[in-house]
Amino acid sequence: MNVAVKADLTVTMGLMKVGMVLYPGCACCGEILVKDIGFPGKAVDIVMPEIYTYEEKDLMRLPKRAEDGNKGTFGKVAVIAGSQEISGAACLAASAAYRVGSGMVKVYTHKDNRVIVGGYLPEALMKTYQDEKTAVLCAEDACAWADVILIGPGIGTGKEAECMLKTVLEDFKGTIVVDADGLNLLSAHKDLLTAGEISRQTGNISLVITPHIKEMSRLTGKTVAELKEAPIRECRIFAEAETLVCVLKDARTCVSAGGVHTYMNTSGNDGMATAGSGDVLAGMIAGLSAGGISPAEAARLGVYIHGLAGDRAKKRYGKAAMTAGSLIDEIGPVMSSYV
Repeated sequence: MNVAVKADLTVTMGLMKVGMVLYPGCACCGEILVKDIGFPGKAVDIVMPEIYTYEEKDLMRLPKRAEDGNKGTFGKVAVIAGSQEISGAACLAASAAYRVGSGMVKVYTHKDNRVIVGGYLPEALMKTYQDEKTAVLCAEDACAWADVILIGPGIGTGKEAECMLKTVLEDFKGTIVVDADGLNLLSAHKDLLTAGEISRQTGNISLVITPHIKEMSRLTGKTVAELKEAPIRECRIFAEAETLVCVLKDARTCVSAGGVHTYMNTSGNDGMATAGSGDVLAGMIAGLSAGGISPAEAARLGVYIHGLAGDRAKKRYGKAAMTAGSLIDEIGPVMSSYV
């Protein structure tokens, strides 16, 4: 037991196998080549592989920008992020939303962050809150203004944050991306997750959640060990049960919108395990969705491009020196040939 060949190259027939994508198996495979041995396309369709990955050619799924478009054409993203003690999350998420092509980004954050966010990202609009009443007003403004709302990075788990999340889930009719502290609030207040359930079931709202393994453990009540044992299954079950898109983040991130098929990401590296990386991903998913892509596709492409940006950053800086800002710098080069 616990003995395996650590190959430089693995050749597999027909289709990639699950153990070649998930750890610890993928660490033993090295470069993987999938060789065609003549499986008929119809046979593959009948079998319906449960897991699929993206290759660089799948970036063609990104919509082409309209040459006669304006800033409204490319979508409006509201980023509800940051708190008295945390300003960086709002900066990173909003910047990432812009870098994937959003036409307008409006940051809703605590008043103490105004100078920092404005200095970091002068392109962003901004509205601030200072108490529970003004926090609700910010959430209502976001619901009226945005095409997509990202809520959660660095907002804390206090009453102000809870009221904003409840308002967004109940009132907003577009795509919502919930990350970080937003997920911690959902775990602590299960009723919030059902706030927009009727709307989701009737197709009026799309909810994307982006938990890492520990956040998923709090959401589901299952242990980290249980989730790591079968991450694809657990991601799929939760997405289907709650009628949402689940982006389960780990060394191998998977994305499920319910049903049989689950996307498994193969781009990226351990240099991306750094503070703020998740804020960047959440901003990317929100920005892509605002550009007209379905929430599920925005999640898949967001995760894939996020990983490709990480791979470029690794070559430029080395894994140990990478920061979340390094990822933002590489988003444009990854996407430039496709949009």
